[in-house]
Amino acid sequence: RMVSHLRGRLDEQDMTQKELAERSGISESHVSRALNEGREASYDKIYRMWAVLKQEEAEERVTAEDVMAGEIEWAVPDETVGEVGKRAMEMAYTQLPVREGGDHIGWVTTETLAGKDSDSPIRPLVHREGFTTVPPYLDVETIQEYLNREYRAILVEDDGEFLGIVTPYDLVNFTLNEGREV
Repeated sequence: RMVSHLRGRLDEQDMTQKELAERSGISESHVSRALNEGREASYDKIYRMWAVLKQEEAEERVTAEDVMAGEIEWAVPDETVGEVGKRAMEMAYTQLPVREGGDHIGWVTTETLAGKDSDSPIRPLVHREGFTTVPPYLDVETIQEYLNREYRAILVEDDGEFLGIVTPYDLVNFTLNEGREV
């Protein structure tokens, strides 16, 4: 069963048996016999092949943690329309998550703020559903689907702690700065 799993990973990563042998320090003939003939390989050799494939997968996989902006610009319900609007415009944000007492309670958009009294609090303008939250290890393809479908931003959260935020801008920025497509 483990052998078929290794074979599948090898195919997914477009790695040859020769490359796997070189990276794992196992002879090419041992790798071939273990993967093709189903001959029993030692636990050590199976583990070394698995470790190489796992490491390769981790290096290629882009996650929420890789693309997120680490600092979240929060608004609070008692801030005024003018304060939040000015901050959003200075930072070129179209929306801000809203936090009260440490809890994420919703979000507000510059669209919603437009034309409102600048001295009034944003509390009645807060969209009460929160941003979608995802774990830091979620793959970027899934995040991209969320952003393309219905969300403008996604908060990255781990064990109740907000680690960052991902917007379409962050995906583009990652691609430009890292030279890796998402």
